[in-house]
Amino acid sequence: MALSPFHAPKIYIPRIQGPKLTLPARDFAPTECPARKPASITALTLNVLGLPSYVTSLPDHRFDRLAQNIAEVQPDIIFMQEVFFRAATRSFPRGYHQVTGNLEAFFLRRSGLAILTLEAPSRAHAFTFGLRSGKDLFISKGALLVVINKKDGEKLHLWCAHNQCGESLKDQDIRKSQLLELKGWIEEHSAGVKKVILALDANITPSDILYGDVLRYILGPETKTHQTLATHHDRKYGALHLDHILWRGLEIEGDAAIPFHTYEERLGEKDPKCITDHKPVELKFSR
Repeated sequence: MALSPFHAPKIYIPRIQGPKLTLPARDFAPTECPARKPASITALTLNVLGLPSYVTSLPDHRFDRLAQNIAEVQPDIIFMQEVFFRAATRSFPRGYHQVTGNLEAFFLRRSGLAILTLEAPSRAHAFTFGLRSGKDLFISKGALLVVINKKDGEKLHLWCAHNQCGESLKDQDIRKSQLLELKGWIEEHSAGVKKVILALDANITPSDILYGDVLRYILGPETKTHQTLATHHDRKYGALHLDHILWRGLEIEGDAAIPFHTYEERLGEKDPKCITDHKPVELKFSR
């Protein structure tokens, strides 16, 4: 079933539009689905470094390993960033409904975002940030919204996003603009929705001023966060905490932990055992 994308009201880059969304045409047999955990909801987010091997110097079979690792964790919801090429979809475990950026379109129109859910989505929207620069001009970073209608009549809103990369003052200004834009989309489309989960590669750390001023309250004053271990290894700055899960209307169970390793920090992304240059963040919520 094809879903119409939602376009940002202001597009500063000509001829670049939001990604198209598609949901899988087939139904998933119950035998394909991971075991459900009725007492909790587990959410996992990961930047999969979904670029071709001639860019990453990493073999494509790493995506198969990633799908296996995720399947062993059996999350109810999977958020992914940088799913830019068809090979990267091999990181999707079987048995999930999939909402992705437009992988069939020209590269500049791909958001690289994906949300996978065990429960069938009722609707989805795509959003494209109005301001981008540098390497991010070659992609369409933004956000995805997936809506799940729960059996008790409540709705669960799932947001996935990826912000501007880079270290310059201009990059920081663009990140701030994008976060404010994202906050506006959430206020418009998730207003009155009690249960909301946002997972993103924000390219900011908890010590960044943007974290305290914008991201920390992006879901409103009731926004909740949880500090995790460092999720990215940078050759210049070392271990960084760039990937975040924020939520409202849900209660967390236990401590956050990295459910499986995707690289060794000592070697960074050139580790021959590397799957991606980010580590997953997983949180378990009470239903």
